[in-house]
Amino acid sequence: MKSKIFFFMAISSSLTLLLTSCGGGMKTSKNEFLGEIPSIQKYYHAKIDEKDKELKACTDMNKAFKLDKEAELLKQEWDAKIAESLKTNPLTAPIPFEPLKDQSYTIDKISFSNVNSMGFGIKLSIKVDTEIKFDNKDIFLYYIAIDKDGKEIQGTKTRSLIRQDYGKDLKAGTEVETSGSWPTKAICNMEDFAKIKFITKDEFDKM
Repeated sequence: MKSKIFFFMAISSSLTLLLTSCGGGMKTSKNEFLGEIPSIQKYYHAKIDEKDKELKACTDMNKAFKLDKEAELLKQEWDAKIAESLKTNPLTAPIPFEPLKDQSYTIDKISFSNVNSMGFGIKLSIKVDTEIKFDNKDIFLYYIAIDKDGKEIQGTKTRSLIRQDYGKDLKAGTEVETSGSWPTKAICNMEDFAKIKFITKDEFDKM
């Protein structure tokens, strides 16, 4: 019985040591609107990518098993670090944005929705100013992230869908909400994020 207890204690200590060593060396910067999330995503995305490359190159089964376990522990630590950051620094500030002019809708607010190792989600609150007719086609909002120097952030162009409600057009005065997201690879570049800039479809397609 004692040998079993010592065995489990040893395993637990090894896991703790591995988790501790995985997280060492991470330096975070705090963005006004996204908190430490871009820094956290940048750090762990690079660590997981590095571990995946080791796995692909590995030809020893025992070593591959060890690398796979290390990657799994890294992902657990990643999720825990995100949760810890959101607990101490909840992302409650509205996300600033630069709208397009002369649209049939007004974007009232953009706020944080969720985040995990896959990406970063936002909510867009919209008010319809003049009736929107769908004419059997989807309507998208196109946008990109801008840094503190007013430059476009690489890899952050994305779009959100204004959904048609059961085949109906959207009447003036209607309030709707849609969602958007950036993949983790994009969020890694957003430590200096300042605002969202809405763009036309032509601009989006040329990027």
